[in-house]
Amino acid sequence: MEKDRDYSNLLLKSSIGTKRDIFIIFLESYYDFSHFIDLFDKDPFSYEYRKWANSSSRITPNTSGGSLYARLSGLTASSPLYQKKQLSNVDYTLADLLNKNEYHTIAVEEAPSTYGLDNFLPSIGFKQVVLGVGLNNLYSFITNNLYSLKKPLFLYSFTLLGHTETYITNDIKVEEYNKRLFSMINKNDVNSFKVIIENAVLISLDALKIRDYILKISPNALIIFKHDHLHPYIKGIVERSTIPDDIKNSFLIDNTPNPLLVWNGTNGAYKFDNVIVPENLPMFIAINAGVSNYQNSIISLLYKDVIDNEISTYHNYYSIDISNNFSIINNPNRLVEKYEKAQNILSQDLFKGRKYYFDYIKE
Repeated sequence: MEKDRDYSNLLLKSSIGTKRDIFIIFLESYYDFSHFIDLFDKDPFSYEYRKWANSSSRITPNTSGGSLYARLSGLTASSPLYQKKQLSNVDYTLADLLNKNEYHTIAVEEAPSTYGLDNFLPSIGFKQVVLGVGLNNLYSFITNNLYSLKKPLFLYSFTLLGHTETYITNDIKVEEYNKRLFSMINKNDVNSFKVIIENAVLISLDALKIRDYILKISPNALIIFKHDHLHPYIKGIVERSTIPDDIKNSFLIDNTPNPLLVWNGTNGAYKFDNVIVPENLPMFIAINAGVSNYQNSIISLLYKDVIDNEISTYHNYYSIDISNNFSIINNPNRLVEKYEKAQNILSQDLFKGRKYYFDYIKE
């Protein structure tokens, strides 16, 4: 499968002949309420944000948990699993390939070391790891450090605002300006619903600020913002509401509920021509960093192919229509299923086993 694959569709023209700075930032429990936009009397999200989101591809998952899963898929191309503490490095990951191509790789976490990140992030190749920069402090970290960080730069980060029990006082007044929508929400859910929306608005504003500052320092930067999963309360709130069923279901059954926000340097917002899933982001980043030594790498072997209009991601199978809409299926093409199972064995070996894979490719 790997030897017949063509990655040229992932290469952006602005990446040719240059080692551009690249950023991927995961947004905790983020959702932009685009399915409910007709119910807002005053949309709390900015026009600038909506314009970017509407010019973007849509991406999985529509799940209510899995922050570690987002890190695994976005940095190693592995589908979800809970890794063991690594006693040796996992080579041929995205960060490892970038290191070998003269990038400075840095991981910045707003949260302290959860999921064993103090072990996991160095084990997958990050040369610099900064943990616990604090709630909503990524923008400050970037403005204080970006200019002095070595270039070319690959910066990965994960935000914290949006996690349950997090909140920042603000003047958004989403309930006051949208009484019609809030009248449809179960009274026991109103406060949680308000907090989730207001946190999301603040996250979207921060994403714009971070993007704009990065572009001041690095005008040709490739910048990616992606949600990790949906807030664990949001589906229950919607299900208990009296929101019209057509709008309610448009959200509940949407397998790609959020935009994948990509900014392509001076070319602006970028939308993929083809299907994009979380496990394929590492190869997209590598190709646009000028990496060519990806043969037999983890991010290539775990890459998800569309086979006869079907694809697997996050251990689920989907059919893809002409508009790149995802519909979940229970009886996938046998080749898709076989490929998914083989990739799962490789992921288990690398992150929970004895890394037999490395002995195999060195023979």
